[in-house]
Amino acid sequence: MKKAQNIALWVLAVVVGEMVLFWGVGQFFADKAIQYQLTARYSARVSLGLFSGLYLWVGLEGWKTIYASNQKQTVAWTVWLVLAVNHAVHFYFLAMTHHLLGWELWTGKSLGGAIGYVIILIMPLILWDKKELTRGVYAMLLFAFVYLEMIFFVSYLGRWNRDLTLASPPVVYQACALWVVLLFLLNLRRVWLDRGKSW
Repeated sequence: MKKAQNIALWVLAVVVGEMVLFWGVGQFFADKAIQYQLTARYSARVSLGLFSGLYLWVGLEGWKTIYASNQKQTVAWTVWLVLAVNHAVHFYFLAMTHHLLGWELWTGKSLGGAIGYVIILIMPLILWDKKELTRGVYAMLLFAFVYLEMIFFVSYLGRWNRDLTLASPPVVYQACALWVVLLFLLNLRRVWLDRGKSW
C-alpha cells in the first residue's frame, strides 16, 4: 500500500509540476501554440535532466552495485517512473503543438523518436518486479540507455542551425549534445569496469 501511495504522489507531483510550467509559460505568451511549443521544449529538458541524473549515477556506481541494494534499486525504478510520466506529459504538449500549428505528427522521420517514447514508457513496467539483475535485465537497461542516448544526441544536434520559434542560443544545444556524449563515455567505462563482476 505504501509503495502505491508513493507512486501516486510522484505521478501527481510530475503532472502538477508540468501544469505549473505550462501556466508559467502562458504568463509570458498569449499565443496558445507558442505556449504549448515552449512547454514541450522545457519539459523535454526536464526529461533530459532526469535521464542524466539516473545515468550519471549508473555511470559512477553501475547497475550491479545499484541492484545489490533494495533501496538503491527502488530509487532507480522511481526515477524511471518519473521520467516516463514526465515524458508522457511532454508528448501531450508536443501533440497539441502539432495540432495547433497544423503540423503532421506522425511521419517517417518521427519513427525513431516514437520508439524512444515507447522505451521510456515501458521501462518502469518491465522493471516493476525485477528484483535481481539478470543478464536479460542488464541487456534491456543497456539497450534503453544506448538508444535514448542516440535520440537525445540527434535531437540536440538537429537543433543547432534550425529556425525554431524563440530558439535557445546554439551553444545550449551544443552543450546538451556534448553532455550526452560525455554521459555515454562514462557509462561505457562503467560497463567495461563491471565486466568481471558476478551476477
